[in-house]
Amino acid sequence: MQALPRADARLGASFPNQDIALLAYTDASHNTRSGLATVRRMRWAWTCYEDARYVRLATISLGHLYNLRKTRSYLARRQAFTKTKPSAVAIGARCAALPGGRASFIRIDSVHQGEQYGVEAQPHINAVDCMTQWAWVATCEAISEAYLLPVIEALLVVFPFRILGLHADNG
Repeated sequence: MQALPRADARLGASFPNQDIALLAYTDASHNTRSGLATVRRMRWAWTCYEDARYVRLATISLGHLYNLRKTRSYLARRQAFTKTKPSAVAIGARCAALPGGRASFIRIDSVHQGEQYGVEAQPHINAVDCMTQWAWVATCEAISEAYLLPVIEALLVVFPFRILGLHADNG
């Protein structure tokens, strides 16, 4: 029974290792841009700057560029593995309050409207009870602690029950 050729031999057969090394160097130098940008950059290096190293890579197709990026010799030059560093500080869980069938657990979210005619729209603050879905919406001048705190305090006062829990994504 005949052995299958290695993936490296199939994918990079028409390009020698120095071309694959040059591709890895180019990708590392330019933060691994898209395939099209990389192909154009290599063509530019050959046609405009007459860099002889890019003779073969200047004619590469986009599909073959991605094939070369999968080869073992390319990956050996570009991949770096580091162990995950454990956190020195215990990190709290980010999860919504669990109402347990009771009202009084409030979820607060901000809604950004983007820009219209070059002017940033005012953000909205939604305050919703998790159980009853009782909701209030308010508008702020801007996303800043100086504007948000008075609006949130005013929203929390208008709920018809005592608030037992509060959840806001990202703080």
